[in-house]
Amino acid sequence: MEFTFDNDTLPLTAELDPWLGVALLPAMQAGLDLKLTRPVSARLLQNLPAIQSIFNTWDATYNKIKVTAPARSKPIYDAKRKTTCFFSAGIDSFYTVLNHLDEIDVLIHLDNPWAGEEGRARMLGKIKEAAHRLGKELIIVKSNFRDFLDNYTEWDFSHGAALLTLAHLLAPYLSKVYMASAYTYADLRPNGTHPLLDYLWSTEDLEVVHDGADTHKYIKTHIVARNEIFLDCVRVCWLNIENEKNCGRCSKCLVTMVGLRLEGVLDRCPAFAVPLDLEYLANFHFEFSHQILDMYLDALESRGDDPELEAALRQALVNSKSKILAVPAKGPEGMPGSDEMKELRRKVAYYEQPLRFQIVDKVNRILNKNRSIHRAGEFLAHKVWHFLK
Repeated sequence: MEFTFDNDTLPLTAELDPWLGVALLPAMQAGLDLKLTRPVSARLLQNLPAIQSIFNTWDATYNKIKVTAPARSKPIYDAKRKTTCFFSAGIDSFYTVLNHLDEIDVLIHLDNPWAGEEGRARMLGKIKEAAHRLGKELIIVKSNFRDFLDNYTEWDFSHGAALLTLAHLLAPYLSKVYMASAYTYADLRPNGTHPLLDYLWSTEDLEVVHDGADTHKYIKTHIVARNEIFLDCVRVCWLNIENEKNCGRCSKCLVTMVGLRLEGVLDRCPAFAVPLDLEYLANFHFEFSHQILDMYLDALESRGDDPELEAALRQALVNSKSKILAVPAKGPEGMPGSDEMKELRRKVAYYEQPLRFQIVDKVNRILNKNRSIHRAGEFLAHKVWHFLK
């Protein structure tokens, strides 16, 4: 694996703590024990059984393994180091930064390995602008660790350990890292960053904090929408990787644009390539984000001041939910009863989206290993996505 930091003067640890983190999940998938001959954090070693139990409970293909290593119980580095947050410029990471603005010194941004040089420069320009205006140091990291991890694990599960490998590498420079939560305590699901999991990756030298699970994205949007830096630099789109602007047509863009229009600030947000198209919104099939969209619709109905957006969003939700819940009300003898069917539909709606993302992500990653067929890979991934819908 390779890690490239934009600042080659950053101090990196020579300890094995980072490598234990990145090796654990692949070893669990392979059913192989790990034996390290050099000392690693006693705190991390003590927490490994709990980490393994969580992943094994989520997915039994993650086998519990034995990890042996000499334990190091005392801190190595000076107490006066910096606090960081992984920063994508999305709603969750912006919220965490603004919520701890006086404490966070450094932002870490993981570079997109699929973007071409020109597109990468444009995207990073906005990330750099945001960090500069927030008054924070920015560390940009480029790594090929997915080439290793994706042979064994799904990114949905491994991304937390991968990101924290970067933080542990920088332990001589950092003493605390915030992991921005994508879900609330009321909406938790198996994920590589999770309030049950993140703090378990802490060591004597680096504290890991899962942040924001007590605040719904509806509230986060309300808070960050008051910040001009967010409006100028927000990045939520996973499709438009060759441009500094969000595409304005994918589900993540549409959800964000609806929220910003509800807050009355969408017209002050130049970060989207196209305006919010209400006809397109009304006919869009949202595979996920129903909860926050329901909250937006409730607010629109209560206020009654944007009937066009209200009507478009209501139609989009009707269309989206009808597709997910399209299970026959009555079935052959022996089929589950109505209550059981409701529970089955709930579970299908809960799990189908992550599975579809994993398939599309896998197609995109395989084909994008060759730059010359990047566009073909992107096109095919979109076709797979629509087929699975």
